[in-house]
Amino acid sequence: MSRTTVTAAFAQLRDDGYLHARRGARSTTALPAAGPIPTEATTPTVSLAEAAMAAPGTAVLEAFADAARDIAPYLREPGHEVMGVVPLRAAAGMQVAVVA
Repeated sequence: MSRTTVTAAFAQLRDDGYLHARRGARSTTALPAAGPIPTEATTPTVSLAEAAMAAPGTAVLEAFADAARDIAPYLREPGHEVMGVVPLRAAAGMQVAVVA
């Protein structure tokens, strides 16, 4: 590597604030001084209060109504089905059977 290349590299490091050189002393490295922290977003942001799209009203309401009708038997006792509820296991089994 030529002396000119090394000299140019050191000059660039010094200009960018990564190298501190003093006459009669060795050069030392350091991070450049931190600039001010921006208070405004530099890129567009997403409001987390509204980050999800609205669900189709009718379909969701019908699904909630179906779930409300079907949940009563599962609320009679505390706890949960460790292996999963039978209708869900049966539906999952049918999906596996179709795929296999």
